[in-house]
Amino acid sequence: MNYTQSAIDEITKIKIDDIEAQQIIVSVAMRINGELKTDDDNLIINIHSRSLQFAKNLAKYLKSAFNTQPHIISVKDASVNSGLEHLIVQVVSKDNTLIKKAGLTNRIGLPVVGLAKEIIFAEKHLLKQAVATIFICSGKITDPSRAGIIEITVPSTDIAMSLDGIFNKLNIETRTKSPRGIYKVTIKDKQDIVEFLNFTGAIKTAEEFNKAYIKIPKSKSRIYSNNTTDTNILRSRRASQIAIIKAKRALEILRNNNNIKSELIDAAKLRIKNPNVSLEKLGCLSQPPATKDAIASRLKRLNQIADKVAHKQNIPDTLQTMENSCKEL
Repeated sequence: MNYTQSAIDEITKIKIDDIEAQQIIVSVAMRINGELKTDDDNLIINIHSRSLQFAKNLAKYLKSAFNTQPHIISVKDASVNSGLEHLIVQVVSKDNTLIKKAGLTNRIGLPVVGLAKEIIFAEKHLLKQAVATIFICSGKITDPSRAGIIEITVPSTDIAMSLDGIFNKLNIETRTKSPRGIYKVTIKDKQDIVEFLNFTGAIKTAEEFNKAYIKIPKSKSRIYSNNTTDTNILRSRRASQIAIIKAKRALEILRNNNNIKSELIDAAKLRIKNPNVSLEKLGCLSQPPATKDAIASRLKRLNQIADKVAHKQNIPDTLQTMENSCKEL
């Protein structure tokens, strides 16, 4: 059974009449699988699709929600889609109205990095259409009898972080990686995969996946690996506790200082509020989203500023407070 094709077929058969939902579907599809070209005075917008039904849906939504006249082009070479269909929904326009309405540019015409804020902060029923569209555009489900996973490929790290943040809202655990510059968001836990498929509307596929899924038993050869993983988890938790202690002390030292950049303060508050979350996840929760290196740098910079102030006032700095508190950890 091709679980990817099955899920796409199920999702694309769902009728969407809500104009706002149609706009989000088009916006996400343009962001993930869209391309812009110019020909004389015309702007050509191509949205690639690996499903005929989804291509028809996009054409319908472009007409009803954006008042355009799209047409569908069939591409013979489908090798890039792993044997799936390859179609293009094309819109030829004299201006960039569609791009603006789809949220690909802001009010002053600059490109929007990642997903539009209207999508990231949308209500749950609209988030459903967003994540379902992303899966239709670039997601795949591997064989559940061989530790199946869902893998979604996106064009940039900003979109990967935005998607990770959306999944975090839905309580679905994901992992972001970028092998050879290709950005991927993966869902590995069986229950999360089933929940994701049910959420997007692929209910029958979720049932079949659940039946076929085989949990691979742990072998003796993995004992060392598992022990190492447990050690890393404990080390990570301790590092998080230390970071929280230092962040609290830094905020206490600088509570009357109004010259500190807000992004430094926000990073510290985010670290304190989410004690068990990795730096990568904190970056996704940050507004706007940031990389884990950016979050770590902001926390370090805040501590350095607080320590300078503490030394001038001859009071305990973040390091001294951390050392005293670590005796109790």
